[in-house]
Amino acid sequence: MCDSLRQLWLLTRKNLILTRRNKVWTLFEMILPIISLLPVTLLVVRGGTVHLTPSRSSESVPLEGGAEDFSFDQFESIPSRWCGRRYVLIAYSTNENRDSVEDMMKELAARFSSSFIKVNVVYIKDEAHLLDELRADPPDSGCAIDKFAGGLVFNQFNTKAGKLDYKLLVPAGTGHNDRYWNEEWGYPFDLDDDSTNKWFR
Repeated sequence: MCDSLRQLWLLTRKNLILTRRNKVWTLFEMILPIISLLPVTLLVVRGGTVHLTPSRSSESVPLEGGAEDFSFDQFESIPSRWCGRRYVLIAYSTNENRDSVEDMMKELAARFSSSFIKVNVVYIKDEAHLLDELRADPPDSGCAIDKFAGGLVFNQFNTKAGKLDYKLLVPAGTGHNDRYWNEEWGYPFDLDDDSTNKWFR
């Protein structure tokens, strides 16, 4: 490999020396081809035509960060999953920093609320009581939710240390497309088969 590189360097150096010594050869080898190509280039540029593809326009899609934004073929939209209900609750409990968690949950409710849906949050003192409350409110036969759309359990909420540990509780639902929820999330969000306890975590 080193011999090949050395040979290449010697040949290149030889060519450079010859080019420097022979000005006439440099004129023929480098400058004349450039001069001869200029007219051809000008003819191509002047004689060429530009075809513009017509633009395509589409309607704007407003994104507000709320419940109406979510839409996907395999899933119902959030308002559809909530059966068009205009008033929905989300339960939560926390082991620490209740004020900070409360502020965040109010912000969450404000984000999902709109002129079509009013989302409120409800504080429940601990996880056991929250689960009891959700189990007492199973989805009815025609809708994925009843009074509660879900629940959040914060085991750790420390903004200064940057530590967050929580559980998201979502009803398993009753519709055809609801089976995708468990398939999409998978472990550790295991589905509870108890028909009176249609919640998975």
